[in-house]
Amino acid sequence: MALAALALILIPFRRMNRRLRRILSAFVLAALFTAMNGCGAPSDAGGTPQGVYTFLVSATYSGYGTTITQSADFTLTVKPLF
Repeated sequence: MALAALALILIPFRRMNRRLRRILSAFVLAALFTAMNGCGAPSDAGGTPQGVYTFLVSATYSGYGTTITQSADFTLTVKPLF
C-alpha cells in the first residue's frame, strides 16, 4: 500500500495516459481493500493452544558411499499475545 501511495505522489496524475491511470487506480483500490480486510481475525480463529511443545527434527544425507544422520530436539513455548 505504501508503494501505491508513493507512486501516486511521484507520478504526476495529469501526464499519465488513461490506461495507466486506470491500472494504477485499480491497484490502489485493491491494496486498500486488502489492507482493510487483513487486519483482524474472528475470535474463534483457533490457532495453537498455549503450552510447551517438544519436537524432533532429523535429517539424513546419503552420498559418496556414506550415510549421515543428524537429529535435534526443539522446544517451543506458545504464550498468549495479550
